[in-house]
Amino acid sequence: MTLEVFQAGLVGVLIGAAIVGLGVLVHNCISGIFKRLKQIEDENEQIKQQNKSLQLQIDELIAVKERSRQTGSTMAGLEEAMAHIIRIKYNRDVDNHALDCALNMLQTLRQGPYAYDPNKQTNEGRKEYL
Repeated sequence: MTLEVFQAGLVGVLIGAAIVGLGVLVHNCISGIFKRLKQIEDENEQIKQQNKSLQLQIDELIAVKERSRQTGSTMAGLEEAMAHIIRIKYNRDVDNHALDCALNMLQTLRQGPYAYDPNKQTNEGRKEYL
């Protein structure tokens, strides 16, 4: 074998190794590009979902903004009506207490002719029937 054939073979091996090296390098580059494209697609999908969520929140805020509100006079009327109801309930409690006292007196009278003592007092100074 001559030196020229040896050199040609060596050049061929080097060229083959370079081609294989370039092939591996190109493969790694292409693989990296596809991985990055997949990451970009995933990030894009997340952004779309966030946009949908934000749009729903915006729609809810618009609906709240457009909803009718109570006026000051309406609120004043509601408060006045509630005050009347509270007063009526309180008066019912007072009336129920008076009815209970009257019932206690009648039940005491029913026990006999001397069961009711008009001078009997409780610790609070009121008659025990009240």
